[in-house]
Amino acid sequence: GTLALTVSSDGLLRNTTYILSFWLRNPASEQPGVVVTLSGVVDAGDSDDALGVAQTGAFHSPVLSAAMTSANESRLSVDDSAAPLTIFAPAFVVRGVGQSTPLIDASNILSVTLQSNCDLEGGTTLTLAGLVATQTETGTLAVSSNPAES
Repeated sequence: GTLALTVSSDGLLRNTTYILSFWLRNPASEQPGVVVTLSGVVDAGDSDDALGVAQTGAFHSPVLSAAMTSANESRLSVDDSAAPLTIFAPAFVVRGVGQSTPLIDASNILSVTLQSNCDLEGGTTLTLAGLVATQTETGTLAVSSNPAES
């Protein structure tokens, strides 16, 4: 895809760094990063030709296309994931569940073991489904970090 930007009437100044940011929706599947190129056409203004006739918008100069430098740092502890459109699917690479007792009408502790392939930021929602036929109400629990001993 292509995004076309138009410089406002204020212009962009020589030797000044500008940062442009915009939102987009990532694709629904993994993909490696892409090479983003930058090109343009400089509007050199209006002028009169040799006969004194105004030439509005006639003076343009192309800016040659060049590959942009991609960020190479990590995001969510995934190496090189800051490069544009590097799309990564989070997953649980370790996932297990067990219980403390199988006895009827007893208090039971379920233990869930998991390991993700990326950091899970605060506010991430984890859902355990299939916990049916208990005497405990459905609800929400806060989860804190307690890494297992290696």
